[in-house]
Amino acid sequence: MSIIQENIEYPINKKLIKRIETDYFVLLNEEYEFKHWIWFPDMTEEQLIDYWKNIYSMSYFCSNISKLKGELYRVSCEDFDKLETTNKYPYAHINDEDDSFLKLQNTHIIHHKNYNT
Repeated sequence: MSIIQENIEYPINKKLIKRIETDYFVLLNEEYEFKHWIWFPDMTEEQLIDYWKNIYSMSYFCSNISKLKGELYRVSCEDFDKLETTNKYPYAHINDEDDSFLKLQNTHIIHHKNYNT
């Protein structure tokens, strides 16, 4: 279960900036609630790949994003877009079974177990 910080200062506060500079994180777009997150999954990239591939259904997370492992920090759309446009960070999109994915820095796309094409 994740620790969620939804009410952080905009723009991103100094504490979060420092963590972005040192810790592995994923930019997470939650389409269901139209929210943007910085997700610190507290696992290596290899562990994250296994974790993502073994997710049976994304609807489980759509109703409660806090079910993701690690820590989530809600950020503004503007701050999210600034980080996303650099193409330096892993990116995840959560919504339905047919459009949720994890994209690593090398542009490798990973789908969950029940992905519908």
